[in-house]
Amino acid sequence: MIKCYLGGCMSYLYKNDEYNQATQWRVQLIKKLLELNSTLGYQQFDWFDPTLNFIDNVQVANNKTVLHQNKYYLDQCDILIVNLDHINQSMGTLYEVFYCQIKGKPVIAFGDARWVNNPHLAESITIKLGTLDDVVQYLESYYAQ
Repeated sequence: MIKCYLGGCMSYLYKNDEYNQATQWRVQLIKKLLELNSTLGYQQFDWFDPTLNFIDNVQVANNKTVLHQNKYYLDQCDILIVNLDHINQSMGTLYEVFYCQIKGKPVIAFGDARWVNNPHLAESITIKLGTLDDVVQYLESYYAQ
């Protein structure tokens, strides 16, 4: 089984009353992964969704707690799927991308970011795709064999 970390901007969206943007794409992707597992006939893909308990945890977490939680779950995952929308306002997402790149884990990105052509970010992304459907198709093609 392959476990995917669903990375992307959260705190910035939460602070700007747009947190639904952080959760909507993750819910859509989880549904697509469930459908893919069903099509395959077995559970090939699992995930960690960092938005679970985020609103409760953000009230009490300190910097070290957040960082250690990120590292813990990133270490348990095989692939980072990252939404690049708002990445320029999300230091945590940048950390997740660089951490996975250093660990040699694939980073599958989608969405839009003006920083995507920055050499450090571009070299840390395994592949940049356009949509969630593209992400699921890529997972099926390369990681469901």
